[in-house]
Amino acid sequence: MLAKRDNARVDFKPQLRDFGSMAKYDPLRSYLKRQKADALELSFREIENLIGYLLPKSAGRPEWWANSDGEPSVRAVQRQAWLDAGYHARLQAEDRVAFNRAEG
Repeated sequence: MLAKRDNARVDFKPQLRDFGSMAKYDPLRSYLKRQKADALELSFREIENLIGYLLPKSAGRPEWWANSDGEPSVRAVQRQAWLDAGYHARLQAEDRVAFNRAEG
């Protein structure tokens, strides 16, 4: 299957999974919880392969990766995945995200 984002064609072959009642970003949470490193970087494609879905176009904006409620109108269910795993996220480039273990 080919996915399309911002007029660029990307080969995307998600693994079909039965998530049952799992939230969409739970696989990302689980992955981050298993990590021993204090810092790691993932591409959008790696995150998409983990969750089994394409990230929304809004994921290309830094506020989508915000670690706190900056704007109340922004629905940020994804944020809970990395916060529950003990990480903060920051958009590095247009399609890469840095995850750093939260202090305390």
